[in-house]
Order: sequence, then structure tokens, then C-alpha cells
Amino acid sequence: MTAIREAEYSSKLFLWMGALSALVIWGLISAYVVFTQGLIVTGLSNSVVWGLWIAADFSFISLSAGAFAVSALIYVFHLERFRAVGRLAIFIGLIGYTITMLTLVLDVGRPDRFWYPLIYWNNSSVLLEVFWCVSLYTAVLFGEFAPSLAKGGRLMRSRAMISVSKALEWAMPALATAGVVFSTLHQSSLGALYGVVIARPLWNTAWMPLLFLASAVPAGLSMTILAASITSRFTKREVASRDIVSSLSKIVGIALLVYIGIYVWNYIVLNSSPSAEPLLAALAGTPYQYLPLVFELGLGAMVPAAIFLIPPLRRSGKAVLVGAALVVMGLVADRWDVTVMGQLANSLPPIAYVKGEDIPVYGMHLASYIPTWPEWMTVIGAVALGLLIYTAGVKWFNVLPANRTTANSK
Repeated sequence: MTAIREAEYSSKLFLWMGALSALVIWGLISAYVVFTQGLIVTGLSNSVVWGLWIAADFSFISLSAGAFAVSALIYVFHLERFRAVGRLAIFIGLIGYTITMLTLVLDVGRPDRFWYPLIYWNNSSVLLEVFWCVSLYTAVLFGEFAPSLAKGGRLMRSRAMISVSKALEWAMPALATAGVVFSTLHQSSLGALYGVVIARPLWNTAWMPLLFLASAVPAGLSMTILAASITSRFTKREVASRDIVSSLSKIVGIALLVYIGIYVWNYIVLNSSPSAEPLLAALAGTPYQYLPLVFELGLGAMVPAAIFLIPPLRRSGKAVLVGAALVVMGLVADRWDVTVMGQLANSLPPIAYVKGEDIPVYGMHLASYIPTWPEWMTVIGAVALGLLIYTAGVKWFNVLPANRTTANSK
């Protein structure tokens, strides 16, 4: 790279990181407003108790699933060719879980009690399993990524870091396998949070855990593809070879077919459920009647599945970039719809029962929810923080593959 191009690159990098830093600061200011004034500054209510923050958290976690999916390909299925993107996938996963926990601090209302689940166990709550699996998997991600930090820079001068790095590399297969187990459990359990709540009959289905897991796998891999493709274009380095991207894309396409099948089946079951009928009728006049099918199933799954499973399109860098972006968009739309739509149309006030029988009678209640600016800015700030960490990792840490060549994507 010539001196002029290097100076131009540095200038753009400075502006990019400056803009991200400004958004992070704005997000911190918004978080301060929430902490000092309480949840009254949000659009949440007794009907819609989970809003933009939870939808964002579920999106961050699902888009981080590329870490466990790539680890499974390498350490469970022994597909060594995907090791080239393993470090990048783990880094993205670590960022996703970090900003998830930061955003979650806002929603819990009492962040000073974040440690309560460690001591006080509610064995009947799905959230207990989610808490432990998320915490343990975050620790696993730190362990998986630590050796990468120790392979460059000043950290290599520390004998202690070298010893720790070698120990972690030796234990990497066990760490990765444990990570696959923890991530699989809590990705599905996030769906179970909705599936076990009878007061939300729109999502009170046994298929929700499987739907969450089936959507997280292609979304996480798509996020890895998207990050690798964009990074290659901006750094002029080949983050992942075209063959690896094509192979990952094919896996995503197959995973999307599985997700489409489960989604369609659940949609048929949902629309034939008597308990959900009045709630579906309540949503008939709202955008939620068609948007899930358009954005989640159509644009978010069917279109990218076609892109990833048609060989000429799968070999096109631009087509793969579009397909990966559509999968990510569809996942975010799905998490928003599941989090918010099931609360807009709900059976609150509490359900009644037919006298003398255990037959529930669902009342219809249509609520409203519009996120306020503190909600939006804290989420935007969290995303900006994630991008800032990613940019720093690409620029100064050992995130990209050691063998870096000029990218040649079309």
C-alpha cells in the first residue's frame, strides 16, 4: 500500500472510529437517563414488559451463533478448512455476548443484583438455565480467543501469558465442545421463554425452542460471512477464501431449508389453534399480519436460501453479501416480532376457565409499544461499541488470519 493510500486509509479509519465513539458516548448518556429516572422513560408497560432491549439482546446472541457453529464444524465434524474463519467467528461471538450483557443491565432495572442467580436459584425458571449457559459460554469465548491475543504485540513478552496461551490451545477441543453444548442449550431456551408462557398464547408452542435454534445457526454463520466479506473489501485482505465462503454459504442454505420447514409447520399449527384465534384476529389490522411472512420467511429465508443453494450465485461475492445481509435482517425481524408481537396481542387480563373444567378461555387484549429515544440510543450505542471493538480487533489485534492476501471478491 502506497504512502498516499495509507494516509487516506488512516484518515477514513479515524473518522469511522470517531463517529462510533460519539454514538457510544450518546448511548452512555441515554443509559444514565434510564438509570437515574427509571423505566418510566421507556415505552414499556404492564402489557409490553419486554421491548427493544430484549429484542436487541436476542438478536445479538443469535447473530453470535457463528462462534459455536464454526466451532462445531471444526471440532465436532473435523472440517479443518473452516479453521481459517474460526478466530473471526469467535471474536464476533465474544463481541455479541459482551454488548448483550451490557444492554441487559438496562432492562433488569436492578443491575446491582446481577449476581443473584449465582446464589438464589429458581429451579422452575427457564431464565436460570439461560443465565448459567450464557455466563459459561461467555467465559468459554474468552478462553477460545485469549490465545489469539497472546500471539502478537506486547502480550507475547509475558511468560505467564505464553504459558496460559499454550494451556488454552491444548484445551481448545474441550473448550469448543463445551461451548457448543452451552450455546445450543441457551439458544433453544431463549425460545422456550415464550413457549412456556400460557398468558402469551400466540407463542405458547413447543416449537419455539427449535425455531430459535434453527434460525440462530444460519444467522450466525451469515454474520460471519458478512463480516469476512466486508472486512476483505475495506482492508484489501483476503479474510476468507472464496472456496471457504462458498462452502459456508452452502451450509447456510441447507440450514435455511430446515428453518423454513419448521417455520411453515409452526405457522400452520399456530393458525389452526383455537386459543390463538382471537389474538390473530386482533393483529389483522396491523402490519404484523403480513410483515413476519414477508421479512422473516420471504426476504430473510427463502431468497437467501436460493442464493446460497444455486452454485453460480453462491460463487458471486456480491450475491453472497446480499444473501448474508438478508439472513441477518430476517433474524432481527424475527426476534422483534416474537418479542413484541406476542405481547401486543395477549390474554391479559388473566385468562378465565370454563366452570368445572380445565378449559382456558382467552380474553383479547391489544396493547401498543413505541420505543423511546433512550431505548433507541442505548441500543445504537451498544451496536456502535461492538463495531468499535471489531474495528480495533481487525486493526491492532490478531483477529485476521496470519496469511493475508489481497482480496479479490466480485
